[in-house]
Amino acid sequence: MLLKIPILIAVGYLWINSQNSILAASLWGITLFLFGLMLSGFSIPLVVGSFISFFICFGVFALLDYLDGSGYQWLFGLIGIIILLIIG
Repeated sequence: MLLKIPILIAVGYLWINSQNSILAASLWGITLFLFGLMLSGFSIPLVVGSFISFFICFGVFALLDYLDGSGYQWLFGLIGIIILLIIG
């Protein structure tokens, strides 16, 4: 989990500067796949988990794009960070 925090900061910074949700979510999914590949080797659950992490990250960023400028953006941003660190 501690390895995910710098990656999440980098992905969030990329999303803030580019406003490209697919690029940021792809970077998150690929990075988690590579970490899983290094730590446990290749397996089908690793690939499925990476796709699920990509879709969760994409959903969080899409929701934050939708809520841009509202007061709920910070609330859902914090919830999204917690979800990505625990599930992703």
